[in-house]
Amino acid sequence: MIGAVDEKLIGGKRTERYTVEHYRSLTNLLKNFKHLITTPHILTEVSNLGGTALTGKLREAFFVMLRVPGLFSIESIDDYVVEQQIPRLEVEARHIIRFGLTDAVIAKLCERRILLISDDFDLYGKITGQGGEAINFSHVWDVENH
Repeated sequence: MIGAVDEKLIGGKRTERYTVEHYRSLTNLLKNFKHLITTPHILTEVSNLGGTALTGKLREAFFVMLRVPGLFSIESIDDYVVEQQIPRLEVEARHIIRFGLTDAVIAKLCERRILLISDDFDLYGKITGQGGEAINFSHVWDVENH
């Protein structure tokens, strides 16, 4: 979402390991899917990232985008971005301890046969290890650029 605010911000604070090309590759990949699934936990982490990395009008634009994401020009963002809730009591404590709450919730969500796209190798391994479907974005990036 930082790139949707301004591509020049990619590679800055909290996004040091990414480039504009990473952002464009990811948005192109996401256009192949009918829905983008998120959770309140993911949105909180995204909000925290933008809140600490941005200031002024850029920060304001970022927070507006949390309500109406501007990653894609589609007719109805509410039909594309689907928010799902996983009650914390449904998440195993051992997974929270190992992966943190957000990733533990993502793992639980993936039990519903939802495809994960992530660059987090540990989470990717957890999902594929439990028989879930996952794409490691780092692998996509490597294939596209070699």
